[in-house]
Amino acid sequence: MSALPLPGPPPRGTVAAYVAALRLPSVTCSLVPVALGLVMAGGRDDVRWWLAPVVLLAGALVQLGTNVSNSVEDFVNGVDTPAMEGNDRSFVDGTLTVAQGRRYYRALFGATVVLGAVIVAVTGPAIVPVGLLGVLAAWSYTVGPFPYKYHALGEPTIVFLMGPLMTLGAYTAVTGDAWDPAAFVVGFVPGLLVVAVLTANNFVDMDDDRRAGVRTVPLLVGFRGARRLYELELLGAYLAVPALVLTGVLGWPALTVFLTLPIAWRRVVLARSATRPGQPGIEPLVYGTAGLHAVVGAVLVAAEAVSRATGLTG
Repeated sequence: MSALPLPGPPPRGTVAAYVAALRLPSVTCSLVPVALGLVMAGGRDDVRWWLAPVVLLAGALVQLGTNVSNSVEDFVNGVDTPAMEGNDRSFVDGTLTVAQGRRYYRALFGATVVLGAVIVAVTGPAIVPVGLLGVLAAWSYTVGPFPYKYHALGEPTIVFLMGPLMTLGAYTAVTGDAWDPAAFVVGFVPGLLVVAVLTANNFVDMDDDRRAGVRTVPLLVGFRGARRLYELELLGAYLAVPALVLTGVLGWPALTVFLTLPIAWRRVVLARSATRPGQPGIEPLVYGTAGLHAVVGAVLVAAEAVSRATGLTG
């Protein structure tokens, strides 16, 4: 009996290829901060809650556009090659062309702008500065005259872009208020966790990035420094929670995030097991950290929703 053929990449330009390019499992990295920002509006009487699905979709689209643009431009700049493992291979395998990819991410960013216009029409122009900054930062990650990902600026920018900027933006979108300090600072919890995902990715890909001439923070601080940075990012996210509880930003149920510490510790153990970049067996660190971000985010959103509903905060 002959062996069954292994599934190959989807045919060029098919729906499956376009879906694969989105890297949908990572979308929780944007849904978590947006949901947390929405929860921070709980307890107010003037919130346009029916806009919440629109806000969540806008947050997802800006990340998906970034995912596609990152894959396209990494391939163009020689960062992603046929020899790479994991990640999205839509462009290195030729299932999508560069031209198709560029049209694709422009359409995703364009759809985000259209949803932003809907929000402005309902709640007013307060969301415009945050929204435009978010789309511009997402676009400029790997596109434009200065793609900051390639200049060791991705990590510090992502902390704000997918943390406080998203939580404040979601809050503003449904309330019309341009500023709320609580909605801003609470974003550092998901922000530090999502930058840990990026650090883990760059930590694993240090050799590939060096060959491509790309500068990342792990390359600047070295292998051991990158491993320590990853641990500090996780630690910072967890320490931020009791600080926010003590200052009244979050209710005490938010402390239930510490129930996820065993999951975080397993990620730390995996990172510490690595003795060199690209070592076989450490690739799951990236997806494992993204999963930790999703679990911590879900617990935090649920806990704060309970706090707001029972009057413990807000």
